[in-house]
Amino acid sequence: MGAMPVFLAAPRRQRLFETLRYGCVGLLVVGIEYATYLAGLRVLPPVESHLAARGIAAVAGYFGHARFTFRHGGRQRGSALRYAAIAGINMAASAGLLVLFLRGLGPVYGKMAADAVAIVAAYLATRSFVFGMHLRRADC
Repeated sequence: MGAMPVFLAAPRRQRLFETLRYGCVGLLVVGIEYATYLAGLRVLPPVESHLAARGIAAVAGYFGHARFTFRHGGRQRGSALRYAAIAGINMAASAGLLVLFLRGLGPVYGKMAADAVAIVAAYLATRSFVFGMHLRRADC
């Protein structure tokens, strides 16, 4: 038998499965967020509806990512505070992007465009800043 192909090496395979788990949790969180956003549009302006929906989805996202995506076994308080900080920054940034996209794209497509940027940034920040210490210990 030959050597294992590089793309199947353990760290890369772990990263692939982590990314797939992030996507699964992300789909659930996005579903929660969009259902809340669309319902909120009936009574709130787009940016306020976006912020309310993003806040509700952030709570679901923390628990899904901590337990399933990153399988975080560390201290919950510290990771929850870091996640809240990332979520707050992400909410502000995505709301700013939404304001930019509203005129040209409208409330639904504008939100989709803002979220496309925010989701990638959130993954990178969450992996590094929120659950990164746990991941570094697990890779050892």
